[in-house]
Amino acid sequence: MQIRGNTRAIALSLCLMQVILALLLQSGPAFGSGANPVNLQSAANYQLLAGNALTIGAGTIGVQPEFDAVSTPAVADLGGAIAGVAGLIFTSTGADLGGSTFTPGNYEPVGGAALAITSNITLDAQGNADSYFIFYTPAAMNTTAGIVISLANGAQAMHIYWVIGGAVTTGASGILAGTFMSSAAITTGASSTFSGCLLASAAVTIGAANILQECDHTLVMDPSGYLMISVPIAMQLAMSSDGLSASGSAGLVTVTDTRMNTGTNNWSVSVEATSLDDKFGNHIPATSISYSVLSLQISAPITVTTPFQASLSPAVVVATSTGAIGMNSASWMAHISLTLPPDQARGLYTGAITHSVS
Repeated sequence: MQIRGNTRAIALSLCLMQVILALLLQSGPAFGSGANPVNLQSAANYQLLAGNALTIGAGTIGVQPEFDAVSTPAVADLGGAIAGVAGLIFTSTGADLGGSTFTPGNYEPVGGAALAITSNITLDAQGNADSYFIFYTPAAMNTTAGIVISLANGAQAMHIYWVIGGAVTTGASGILAGTFMSSAAITTGASSTFSGCLLASAAVTIGAANILQECDHTLVMDPSGYLMISVPIAMQLAMSSDGLSASGSAGLVTVTDTRMNTGTNNWSVSVEATSLDDKFGNHIPATSISYSVLSLQISAPITVTTPFQASLSPAVVVATSTGAIGMNSASWMAHISLTLPPDQARGLYTGAITHSVS
């Protein structure tokens, strides 16, 4: 299986003392086409799932009894999904998410603190309707009354996950989106609207006059999970003083492996580049572009081996993982270097860099 990451168009401006290399988003989802980073297995079949009591307040609408359950084997799958997410790599946030805008990615409060939302937040998919948002804490989650989770630029409720080790308690009159997953209980305030699913290992208590909107029942497209990659969006290179080279960080690359087989999961990432060309027929060969893996972070128990630096022509393997059991992930800063001959024509050059994971 091979999933190709986003392709980035490269624009290179050659000036007297400056080179700018911009990697611009061209097309494609952030995590690979159709890939889901959370493997709920059978728990994905439920709108409301509880480990014990399921209580629905008077006046609540949108309940789908055929997709509600108490004390089913799906609760065990829910626990496995929560444990799997806990092993991913996260971007640190403050404990209170209120007043913030988040782009696609995985987020955890510093120190594993309890999550709070005390004012409205926005989840911005940046035009990519296939992108995912994961918010995780081993502690609890609380929202105050009247909170609105706004979805912008293609963000979808079915691609949002609130993965909580403790209890989830939401205030009244909120407008909330995403799949809420709790290792404890979930309690919602009255007169709230939910776009998504509520799944708990303990009790689920729905307040009076709630509105339950769509809950996607096909969250798991493949029970064996997925191998996926997210790649950088933009960068600039700093020109050397002699004008013969440029280098800089392209941004964060993340590999997420949610395959749930009982053996080890191995994967490798390859990167390739085309030549850089201008409209006058001048070229910078792909052999002039090199790639380094910096600030590597991994989730145990995987081992990742990487080269220090490699030319991108032909395609080169920049990371290889062995020995992972179950879900795992790795992320690093992609560093790009470019060498130029002294007589290179000035101008605007374009090309492409592609990441692939298999």
